Amino acid sequence: MQMLKYSGLPKEDHNKSVKTLRYQLLKLTGKVVFHARYLIVQIATPLKNIELFKEAYYRLRYSPLPA
Repeated sequence: MQMLKYSGLPKEDHNKSVKTLRYQLLKLTGKVVFHARYLIVQIATPLKNIELFKEAYYRLRYSPLPA
């Protein structure tokens, strides 16, 4: 978990506890709505948590593989 914190999160979030990160990143509540041939995901979470999740995802997704 520490490796994921340091490689996936910005520097200001490195000192957060696992419980806090789990709450902010994994408890994104929302619902999926189909309307007029569109798929819409409505998320009822503060924007800060969504931005943190997106940033961590992209950092991990596009980081080089360990040798």
